[in-house]
Amino acid sequence: MRNRVVLGGCLAALLLSVAFTFFRLGGQNVLEVGIAATVAGIVAVRSYPTSSPQRKMLLLLTLAVALDTLAGIIWAFYEVVLGVENPFPSLGDAAWVLYTVVAIIALGYAVFKVRKFIRFESWVFVGVMWLSLVAMTYEFVLKVIIADTTYSPVLKLLSAVYPLGDLVVLLLAFLLFTTLRTGLFGTSWFAFVLGFLVYTIADLVYAKQSFGKVRWVLAVPESSSFRSVKDLEGKI
Repeated sequence: MRNRVVLGGCLAALLLSVAFTFFRLGGQNVLEVGIAATVAGIVAVRSYPTSSPQRKMLLLLTLAVALDTLAGIIWAFYEVVLGVENPFPSLGDAAWVLYTVVAIIALGYAVFKVRKFIRFESWVFVGVMWLSLVAMTYEFVLKVIIADTTYSPVLKLLSAVYPLGDLVVLLLAFLLFTTLRTGLFGTSWFAFVLGFLVYTIADLVYAKQSFGKVRWVLAVPESSSFRSVKDLEGKI
């Protein structure tokens, strides 16, 4: 009973964290909830037997949440404490890349454990949904990154890691979402996976907004001598 209460607290904290992120309801609140989810996850990990698959998966997921929270703390330090734009790349980006790697390992491990329970219809449904998201991500995010002439090849690659990592996490989370209703990991893991689904979709939406095209409009009176941006050279 105690194990379920502790795990339930961890899941509630994680879901609250991704809800704040998805609806953009706050900045520092997200970090506070992320830290709380990490602590609750550590406590929950200790409640499982050492060799149990649940402990291994929860340990990896807790580490993923901790790394993502660390990335948010670094971002907040630049944007809130220093009052400057977060540099790119930064240690925050490194923490986020590690989060993606750990999350993929954790969710991949879970998929491996429940692979016998994944029905053929689930593979087809998830495959179609995922390929649709891949197509949209390429059209609205990756093409913009590739066409950006201000980025070096290294920065383009690092920028592409964000949506590509999200797509892999999303594929694994989709498979688990359609499978973990009862079964090996139970309904609590279903809630955990739901949290990762919401978080990853929100991150893809944020990526689309971040890499979207921006059009600057110069407005002057009709009688003005300025007719183009070139006319402003040396005047400002």
